[in-house]
Amino acid sequence: MLNKMVNCLVFLVLLVLITVDKIQCAGQFFQIKKGDLPLEGPLLSSDVFDCERHKSCTTVMRNSNSNAGVVDINNAVFAISKTKDLSAKYPSCATAMQFNDKKEGYYYIHHGNMLQSIEVECKVTNGTTYAIIHHDSETAELINGYESAGSFRRQIKYVINLEDVKAFVDASTSCSQFTRFDCHHSIINENAATYSYFVDRDSIPMAYIGGGPKNGRGCECGITNQCVKGGTLCNCDQNDNVWRYDSGFVTEKRRLPLTEVRIGDTGSGHEKMRYTVGPLKCESDV
Repeated sequence: MLNKMVNCLVFLVLLVLITVDKIQCAGQFFQIKKGDLPLEGPLLSSDVFDCERHKSCTTVMRNSNSNAGVVDINNAVFAISKTKDLSAKYPSCATAMQFNDKKEGYYYIHHGNMLQSIEVECKVTNGTTYAIIHHDSETAELINGYESAGSFRRQIKYVINLEDVKAFVDASTSCSQFTRFDCHHSIINENAATYSYFVDRDSIPMAYIGGGPKNGRGCECGITNQCVKGGTLCNCDQNDNVWRYDSGFVTEKRRLPLTEVRIGDTGSGHEKMRYTVGPLKCESDV
């Protein structure tokens, strides 16, 4: 513990002598002060370095004259540069917008135990700032010609690597993803079979639509017993020639992001199902 304190003090003394603008560790930017500081500059001598968090890196520091000084603090490396633009890394969308005139848009975010930064859309809705990760299946698609349960398959491909999306979800305070089935004479549940459903982050089929019972089958209307047909699990279980729908948000982080849509009971010409999967939305206390 004493050695760590000495190392931190050495680092702070060097900060007084060296002017730097941002901290980079192993190709990624990290927060070096507790609180909402941007992950890149300006860095002041009063900023506090977290020895425990960055003990696995090696430290390289450069001042504005490109003269390098090397400090080994529990083997932690920082490459310093003087660039500041929208490629900067921030711990959250709220912080990114705070240091960019509250502009909504795309920023690189890095927080929690993520191995690398990812680019997300930062947007404010009803006073809450969200990080949004998009995918290739956000446009509603009408399906017909697939009778067997789950025989239609659509993989959801995100704009960034799936493992990075999972890490981002795990590091976030809360996340959600909108789901909806619009049905015309196409059933979701019949007896023990679930014909149309979504698949979670670990390739596990989900027996419920967003808003439905998290540990069971069905939709939100089934919980409140307000489905169109009494005693059914979803509105679509009415299975008639009227367009109906079931929708809601999946909010369990262990399920997110959704990775696939599976649809059945659309084998006849009058049987149709339209699915909607919204982008992943997350917020953080960071």
